[in-house]
Amino acid sequence: MLGVRCPRCHNRALAGGRIVTLSFEAFPGVEFRGPNTRISPAADANSRVFHVEVTWPNPRDQLTVGFIGALETGEDKGAGAAAVVPLTALVRPKEDPAGYAVFVVQEQDGKPVARLRKVKLGDTFGNTIAVMDGVQPGERVITTGAALMVEGTPVQIIP
Repeated sequence: MLGVRCPRCHNRALAGGRIVTLSFEAFPGVEFRGPNTRISPAADANSRVFHVEVTWPNPRDQLTVGFIGALETGEDKGAGAAAVVPLTALVRPKEDPAGYAVFVVQEQDGKPVARLRKVKLGDTFGNTIAVMDGVQPGERVITTGAALMVEGTPVQIIP
C-alpha cells in the first residue's frame, strides 16, 4: 500500500485503472509501469492521504521492500504549472455568460488597472480552483471585490 497526498488532483490522477510510472535512482533509465488496482474512496481524516495500491510487474525481482522511488501519473507528464485562484476571483463575462473570467492587474501609464481575462478552469480544491488557460502563475489576480470590477478600473494593491 502506498500513501499518496494529492490535494491538487482530488484523487483523479490516481483513479482506478490509470497507468502509473515508477522510477528509481538505483535503476537509471528504467521505468516500471503498472495499473492502479485500488484506491481508497476518501482521504484519511488526520493525514489527508489517499491510500493507493498499484501493481507493477517485477519479473527480475529488482524491486524490494524499502526502495524509495518517484511516482509519475500520466496526467503529470509534460504538464505545466497551473495558476490557482480563489473561487471569489471568478466572474462571468457579459459577452460570454456561460464562460468564466478573472480580473488581472496590469500597468497602464504607470498605474495598476483591472483587465478582464477569459479563463479555462481545471479542478477545484477547497475554496480555490486551477486556471488551466488565461492566467499564468505569478500574475496578480483580483480576489476581493472582483464581481464589482469593470474593465480599466484603477486598483489599489494591498499586500
